[in-house]
Amino acid sequence: MPATARRKAASLGGLCGTCLTNVPRPGRKTCQRCHDQRTAWRNAHPAQTQARERAYNKAHRTSRNATNGRWLDAHPEQTRVLQRRGQKTYREKLRRELLLAYGGACVCCGEADAAFLNIDHIGGQVPEREYAGHKLQGHGLYQYLRRENWPPGYRVLCSNCNQAVRWGRICPHQRG
Repeated sequence: MPATARRKAASLGGLCGTCLTNVPRPGRKTCQRCHDQRTAWRNAHPAQTQARERAYNKAHRTSRNATNGRWLDAHPEQTRVLQRRGQKTYREKLRRELLLAYGGACVCCGEADAAFLNIDHIGGQVPEREYAGHKLQGHGLYQYLRRENWPPGYRVLCSNCNQAVRWGRICPHQRG
């Protein structure tokens, strides 16, 4: 009898589908011992685990997409929450990456708290590329700068310094 058939028969007979001896956990196909061993192996070999998951997902893309699509359609509110959470995480990560690429602190006063930091176009330089007639700013600018491999012509300033130089004035920190 092939291994798959033995495992199916074992699970129908109330045995663990992996070791074929112990009683599985309630509502599961494997016993606690096999589950713990599998979890320990996955934790000890994250690269191999990730490679296996990628290979499985690639081989079963159509069925995975259909399953995920059904769940997303059945749970629209949870879908929106998950999408917002993912977008927020992505934007925060991109902003941290941007700030680090351009020094991570205000070049004028040294303020390093990310809540106060902005990206400044040195000399008012704005990307030539426009999107639907609007100049790039905010998140779109961050994506543009990363795509262009953090080009020169930009710097990090805190909100106070940025407002001071915005209208062509000299920052109070540089006057002294």
